[in-house]
Amino acid sequence: MHRDMVELTGLLTAVGDSGSRLDWNEVEASYGFVFPSDYKDFVSVYGEGEIGPGISVQIPAASPGRLWPSVGRLPEMTRRSFSPKEWKDPGSARLYSVDDLLVWGAAEGGDVLCWITRGNDPAEWPVAVFSRSEASWDVLPPGMVRTLLCILRADAEECPLSNEQLWGTVHAKFLHARESTRRQEAGLDPWTGEPDPYAGEFD
Repeated sequence: MHRDMVELTGLLTAVGDSGSRLDWNEVEASYGFVFPSDYKDFVSVYGEGEIGPGISVQIPAASPGRLWPSVGRLPEMTRRSFSPKEWKDPGSARLYSVDDLLVWGAAEGGDVLCWITRGNDPAEWPVAVFSRSEASWDVLPPGMVRTLLCILRADAEECPLSNEQLWGTVHAKFLHARESTRRQEAGLDPWTGEPDPYAGEFD
């Protein structure tokens, strides 16, 4: 297991059923590149779902049992309207292209979490976070799991997300999309497992 994942499992506890089984050879053949090993370990241990609540993590398209949006490029309309001024650091506009961004997650408030798929080594792909509150993309060091560790441990000068509810939450929970769906269909609150009086009201 990737060393960052070992640290994350000490901070992030799965609620109920977790983990997603993928044929990575098939997935990577369909995408045309190899995914980072820390991400593959995350999917194996936790799967698609939500941390918090606050941060959702996506899995690749065509994954068995996938329930939420899949890993993919930004929508074409977003790419066409993208301005170099949206990079928080002007130097990033000279290094990266919007077409390099590959979405692996999202956060409350409309934030987006991506890899910058520049280079042949996925372990070296930087992470880019779009903060809706600042309307800009910030570039973080490589590592999807390292980014999650940074947020949960508040291990930076400032939170890269618009919503800081998970900032410094060293004992967070993960709810798999499968478990969330099962609980909702049973009329339960996904996070507490208690009866939800509003279940089905907004379907």
